[in-house]
Amino acid sequence: MKKLLVVLAACLLVFGVAGQAKASFTAGDLIRVVYQTTANGGTYEVATDLGSASSILSGGALSSNTFNLFGTGTHFAGSDATTLEVAYFAVNSGKTEFWSSGTQGSTETNNGRTSWTNTIGAAALTLVNTYNSTGQTNAWAQFTTNHSTYYNLMDKNSATNTGSFDYFYKSGAADGEAQLVVGSVSQDIFDWKTPGTLTSNLAGSLTLVTSVDASGNITSSASAVPIPPSVLLLGSGLLGLIGIRRKNIFNS
Repeated sequence: MKKLLVVLAACLLVFGVAGQAKASFTAGDLIRVVYQTTANGGTYEVATDLGSASSILSGGALSSNTFNLFGTGTHFAGSDATTLEVAYFAVNSGKTEFWSSGTQGSTETNNGRTSWTNTIGAAALTLVNTYNSTGQTNAWAQFTTNHSTYYNLMDKNSATNTGSFDYFYKSGAADGEAQLVVGSVSQDIFDWKTPGTLTSNLAGSLTLVTSVDASGNITSSASAVPIPPSVLLLGSGLLGLIGIRRKNIFNS
């Protein structure tokens, strides 16, 4: 029994690095935002913290993110899922790296705004702080009264708003948001190492799938990425050391 527990502990150490749950919003975390535009009569949006963006892009698991859009205490009650849009974003605390969702399979052509640090980067950190004020994994915001929301800072008046995804990430007429369907919709998440410069600095790409069932249960999943060999070597090394230690104990 003791040997089995030791092996299980080593396995947990290996696979536990894949992702860790978050208690509230944090700079550098990937955030999913679902909302209705004003054209659809929307006034609220809900954001969900999915865990470390860099960990997810490296193959880590998303934090628990299943949520009922139309449940008790929500603001989309009675709505049709197809009237909602979804987007993903993250920014680190130093505003030196930005993650954004975009149309699957598209190539970014706008390069981002050169003033991204004081506009888009600042807007993204403002969003993180706005959602974090609730101290919850899921945060509701009313964008008709709170101007520090995703809708106001990133989507509204996309042709002129300096924080807009459409002004930052652009491929033809596409931007960072996607319309939800009862079923699933796929988007790519891009890692901007040096936003505002050349497209060649657009690093890393991972497909995120947002699924919604007929009852309004929403969940996000990332395309499978193999666990890095270095992590597997770490685990096998630990198991080897454990075996050597046990052998020495029994031989002493």
